[in-house]
Amino acid sequence: MKIVNRINNNVVLVHDGVQLMIVTGKGIGFKVYPDDDADESLIEQRYIMQEKDVAQYISILKEIPKEFIDAAKEVLVIGEEKLKRTLPVNLVFALADHFFFTYQRVIKGQMVAHPLKWEIQQLYPIELEIGRAAVDIVNQIIPVTIPEEEDVFVAMHFINYSYEDNVSYNPVEVMELLNQSIKILEATFDYNFDKYSPIFSRFIVHLRFFIIRMLRFELDDNKNEDLAKTVKKMYPDAYQCAEKIAEHMQTAQNKNAIESEKVYLALHINRLIEDKRGKKDDK
Repeated sequence: MKIVNRINNNVVLVHDGVQLMIVTGKGIGFKVYPDDDADESLIEQRYIMQEKDVAQYISILKEIPKEFIDAAKEVLVIGEEKLKRTLPVNLVFALADHFFFTYQRVIKGQMVAHPLKWEIQQLYPIELEIGRAAVDIVNQIIPVTIPEEEDVFVAMHFINYSYEDNVSYNPVEVMELLNQSIKILEATFDYNFDKYSPIFSRFIVHLRFFIIRMLRFELDDNKNEDLAKTVKKMYPDAYQCAEKIAEHMQTAQNKNAIESEKVYLALHINRLIEDKRGKKDDK
């Protein structure tokens, strides 16, 4: 098993002669270089990779501390036990990314209540149980407390796989709305985003959730006025972009966007544009 890329001290990309894998283990990446033999005795978890996904996951794993990956792995096991099905191992990376982003939002005081909590309690009680377990697990490893309302956002990662099995919306329609939303985003900021970049791929996941929820639900708003005021003040461009996307959805689908959904989308838009601006500053 040869080292292809050292990601950090605890994560490396390897090739076993047949396939690419990301492997994790304490110290497995310490002082190793491409073409070195991996110390297989240190391996704790293996994730088989498609070559097209490697760059995205390497980017995620470079940013995220190992304890968030370990927590995500534990949550995935719980999810498989409760749902009685095998889930893709790369869901670990999406969960770890979500946990780390949530941790950062807690520190900045940017938490938001999920507007679909009541519906998810009724329709997806098992996924919500997984979300609650995830909040408990993450709260054991970080110095701040993630509020229990975050369980719904975690549950959405598992509900997404239910969508794939039991589609109740038109996938082509979702793709069209995604493309239209990206055009709005790029026109608003006059940027041509790299559609293949890891951070843009992660933004698309959240935008897709937003679109699907718009297509499936029409609900009263659970407002967090303080957070909305903060986001509008601190990230006015991102919030205005989220409003433009929501207005387009309303025109195209006759679906009203919920205020807290727009706030949450604005936070993800701001994350994307801050990354873009940071790269410009580095040049």
